[in-house]
Amino acid sequence: MQIVDYAIWRVRMANTRTEHSRMGIASLVMSLVPAALLVILVALILLLSSTAPPGADETGFGAAVILLVLMTLLSEIVALGLGIAGALQHRRKRLFAFLGIACSILVLVAVFSQNAIFPA
Repeated sequence: MQIVDYAIWRVRMANTRTEHSRMGIASLVMSLVPAALLVILVALILLLSSTAPPGADETGFGAAVILLVLMTLLSEIVALGLGIAGALQHRRKRLFAFLGIACSILVLVAVFSQNAIFPA
């Protein structure tokens, strides 16, 4: 009787999910932080484009924008990979992994469609 109970317990434990995937949580955080920085940067660009201060270094500002966009792209690709890895963990809850995947895809689409929104 104990062997049957152990077998049933083992099957139940194999099907239950334990805790949230740490890779999924990291994916969500790595997706949201650069996205927030990019939103702040776009707001700053819109503010500075209306009132340019005298003697502003436009070349340095453009280089900083390009650098931040490239870092955002790199972190979003890493976040997408972490989200996929977190979603493939079978014994973990996958909510944060799917949220990280969705947020990173949305931010990647927003960055790639930035040229249509703000033409040069």
